[in-house]
Amino acid sequence: MLLRLTAIIVLMSLVLVGCTGSGDDRDSKTEERILAGRGFLDPEAYRAEIENLESVLYKDAPADFADFGRVTAATMRLYGKAMQQEKHPLKIEAAQRIMFLRSRADMSDVGFSTPDMAAVRSDWEGVRLHVFGEADWFHKTTAGLSRVQTPAAPAADPLDVSELSRVIERLEDLIGDGRRECDDLGEPVYEPTRMSQDGEAQVDDWRTFHKDWSDRIDYIADRMPSQPSWNGSQDFTMAHQSVGQAMNELRLVPVGVGDWVTPFRGAWEGRFDQAQRKLEEARGHLANLQRN
Repeated sequence: MLLRLTAIIVLMSLVLVGCTGSGDDRDSKTEERILAGRGFLDPEAYRAEIENLESVLYKDAPADFADFGRVTAATMRLYGKAMQQEKHPLKIEAAQRIMFLRSRADMSDVGFSTPDMAAVRSDWEGVRLHVFGEADWFHKTTAGLSRVQTPAAPAADPLDVSELSRVIERLEDLIGDGRRECDDLGEPVYEPTRMSQDGEAQVDDWRTFHKDWSDRIDYIADRMPSQPSWNGSQDFTMAHQSVGQAMNELRLVPVGVGDWVTPFRGAWEGRFDQAQRKLEEARGHLANLQRN
């Protein structure tokens, strides 16, 4: 019913065009193609241009960024030929839909995302059906093609993964040592405005611990693998970031608040707990690498 209604509307449009336009505007073959649901343009007349476009969209390999430029160029050739050859207003209007693909293949806003032809290919199949109808030589998206074109997930260097795992272990050992050492140093036994002899001794002990603590963190930080590249494994990048955040938390453990130059228990325990959570996050990301 919907197809018949569409055909009637199109035929009414053709009649109006025939009444108001020149004799050359009438094309009985166009009317026949529309009524038969075969599209507006004969695909055989554009076979070379269509096959050139589809050789990119349906290639048996993952897409690369240059493919979007190739799609744009092939689209422009197809559109340009249609504009040169076609005279019937409905054919010209239909052919203008081809230009929709150019905006879809625009790479200006993709940032660092992985190139993916799936959306462009899907749009092309919709445009192709409307403009050209069906042809037995048209390519079609299959599950196998989708798998082949899916880019492989960026892999992390096994050596980097091993080094980062070792850093996590060292930081976890450091957290255990740090908790015990902070417990021994204790919370402030002084008033900032009335420093006692015991208070001064405690502050000196915390300062000594602070320097030694920073040196231990620096030693571990020097063994961190290099900063991941922008297009590297996302899980490794996230793990690396989480370890860095854990180190930042640990560096603040000996720092006091306000007038107190040494920390209270709640402060240092909070730092240790947050650092431990970040290390667990990092372990989770590294576990994802092994599963993938």
